[in-house]
Amino acid sequence: MKTFYVNWKPETFAWDTLPQDIDRLHRTGELLDTWKFMSVRQVSPGDALFVMKFGDTRLFPQKGIIGSGHVVSEPYQKVVRDKIKWVIDMRYEVLLNPLTQPLLPFEALFEAFPFLKYSHFQGSGKPFPQALDLSRLNALWERHVARVYEF
Repeated sequence: MKTFYVNWKPETFAWDTLPQDIDRLHRTGELLDTWKFMSVRQVSPGDALFVMKFGDTRLFPQKGIIGSGHVVSEPYQKVVRDKIKWVIDMRYEVLLNPLTQPLLPFEALFEAFPFLKYSHFQGSGKPFPQALDLSRLNALWERHVARVYEF
C-alpha cells in the first residue's frame, strides 16, 4: 500500500457542503469523494490518502492536513471545470472542520520531517516523498486526531 496526498485550495474549489459532509461522516461512518489525481499510474484501490488544505487563509485561517482515508477506485477520466481530468474516488475515515477544529499544521510536519518543504506538495494526487517515514506520519496524524476528539 502506498500513501498519497491531494490538495484542497478553497479559493479554487468552494467546498460548500463541507459541514454537511463532516456531519454525514460522523452520523453514518460513510463519506465518499472524488479528487483530481496526477499519479494515475501509481495509485490503486486501498492506497492511503491524506487531504491537505492549502491556499488563502482569509477564508480558512489554517493550513495543514484536514482529512484522511483510502482510495476506493481505479483512476478514471471526468470533466472537471470544462476539462477532462484524471480522478479517483476516496472513502474518508477522518475529516476535520477547519473553522472549528485544529488541522494538523504543516509546521508540525516540517518539525517531524525537517527535509520537507512546501515545494514537496506541488500538485495534487501525488505520493509523499520517498524519504518520509509513513508510519511516523500516520502516528503523528493519529495522535492529532485523538487530541481533537479527546479519545
